[in-house]
Amino acid sequence: MLTNLKEILVAAYKGGYAIPAFNVDNYEIMKAIVDACEEQKHPVVLMFTQSAIKYYGLNNLIAVANNLANSVSIPVVTHLDHELDVETCKAAINEGIQSIMYDGSHCSLETNINNTNLVYDYAKSTLKEISLEAELGQIAGVEDWKKSVNQCTQTQKMHCGFELPLILIV
Repeated sequence: MLTNLKEILVAAYKGGYAIPAFNVDNYEIMKAIVDACEEQKHPVVLMFTQSAIKYYGLNNLIAVANNLANSVSIPVVTHLDHELDVETCKAAINEGIQSIMYDGSHCSLETNINNTNLVYDYAKSTLKEISLEAELGQIAGVEDWKKSVNQCTQTQKMHCGFELPLILIV
């Protein structure tokens, strides 16, 4: 069953267990993951990256994942992971995504916070329960062919009152 991230995180915290989250880019992978989690009676998060969106299309990924989620008895969350574009976040909300990680770490802190607020305000205006996570800092590594050499998060350099990761439940 399609559910929101808050519900499964609260249950996991109270129950002392973890929630698996998998990057997926097609139906076959989604189905195998959901079937295995259903067999174990365990909730799961299906995550979509920019490369998966390029491959399968945002609306296709969300529609297929949401339909699959609604065909099983376990809680399933659909999550847009490390999205750099505010408009893509809005489109995902319109398509029925349950959770978004807006990644503005490539922007100035001020722009990042402003963009995060744009996504937050848009999600709130839809009256849907969307979980929103914001990446305000950078961690060294490579994701979707983008390399960051920054060894520290921005919170080590600033005092903005946020703690990473910032998760807002709309």
